[in-house]
Amino acid sequence: MSRPLDDPGKVAQLLLNSTGEGIYGVDLDGNCTFANPASLRILGFDSDADLLGRNMHELVHHTLPNGDPYPMVECQIYLAFREGKGVHVDNEVMWRADGSSFQTEYWSYPMEQDGEMVGSVLTFVDITQRRRLETQLRNENARAERLLLNVLPAEIARQLKAQPGKTIAQQFEQITALFADIVGFTPLSARLDPAEAVDILNEVFTAFDRIAANHGVEKIKTMGDGYMAVAGAPIPRDDHCDAIAQTALEMRDWMNSRVSDDGIRLHVRIGVNSGSAVGAVIGTTKFSYDLWGDTINVASRMESSGEPGRIQVAEGTFSRLRDKYVLEPRGTIDIKGKGEMQTWFLEAPN
Repeated sequence: MSRPLDDPGKVAQLLLNSTGEGIYGVDLDGNCTFANPASLRILGFDSDADLLGRNMHELVHHTLPNGDPYPMVECQIYLAFREGKGVHVDNEVMWRADGSSFQTEYWSYPMEQDGEMVGSVLTFVDITQRRRLETQLRNENARAERLLLNVLPAEIARQLKAQPGKTIAQQFEQITALFADIVGFTPLSARLDPAEAVDILNEVFTAFDRIAANHGVEKIKTMGDGYMAVAGAPIPRDDHCDAIAQTALEMRDWMNSRVSDDGIRLHVRIGVNSGSAVGAVIGTTKFSYDLWGDTINVASRMESSGEPGRIQVAEGTFSRLRDKYVLEPRGTIDIKGKGEMQTWFLEAPN
């Protein structure tokens, strides 16, 4: 039967020897008074004789993380006995016997004897691996954030992170939607090398992304050689129609002036409509943000029934732009699923 230890000194020594944290004490001059085995192992010394009586700041704490000298008068460890208070630091480095450094977290506490301050005791750990893992985690989180923002509008991504699993669906009373299509790209792509076709799409859609972003317009998705964007959702805005009009005109002009080494001349057909719509996140894994409703359907029909190099708008958009833009009447045309509708071509600002 084992006997309990009744010698406080032996108990303290056993605790010092068994702990995984480095622990050493310093007197009022900063010289080492004791060191446990873990501190020797972490600091790379063979025996406590290598530390006892030596100034620990000059030995293992002499330099800041940026490489600047660390004046002993500024040493946080010694605040414990200078000001009689505990100190916790996790953004400094300590130095091993071989001259290498490691990131450390330490706690320094005053040490008293018979009511008199005699020094401090320091507990420290090597947090190099922890910091490396934290950096990797931050990088992964940042990468996941970038991927999420590539899939979803920033406001929707924020809502998803704030309330994971919650159904996100909103009714928007006033939005303007834009659909754009690269005219004749399907037969063109059949004649091109796949990489060439992808390069063209990437060039065009990158330009469209830039134009949309410049006007605060939200790209919703691409569908083959088609492009959809909206203003007024997921964040409502009063100037949604103007924002889309300016975006559409700039997209048209960019396509008309596009100069390419491949000699391929491209045109875009754009359709626009304004009104109400529902926006929601669809799916639970490969989810996406989309909008639907009659306004969206008509905007899509404006594109498919339009003309190359032109921007066709329905009455919902015409009524909002008529006083500020040049709009050429096209007359009445038959719109699939809608019947006859009055449409206009958006030409330029007044």
